[in-house]
Amino acid sequence: MIWGNGFCQPRINPGECPRIMGFQEHILSDLAKVKATREFNRFTGSATLNFTRDWLSSRLIAGVDKAGTRMRCSD
Repeated sequence: MIWGNGFCQPRINPGECPRIMGFQEHILSDLAKVKATREFNRFTGSATLNFTRDWLSSRLIAGVDKAGTRMRCSD
């Protein structure tokens, strides 16, 4: 969140910015009109390979965890 520098505060510059009354860029009713969505994509996969002989036993495990996010804002 970015805060204002105080220029539009009514006690600092009275009558300069009557619409926003000290808020940074928008009043709260303007923010309610903005639609913001976030889409999550996630894939988790793994594989296991086992090898066994009379005197030897081994195992290989590999895994992938991939995540992605896309954010959208519209008025």
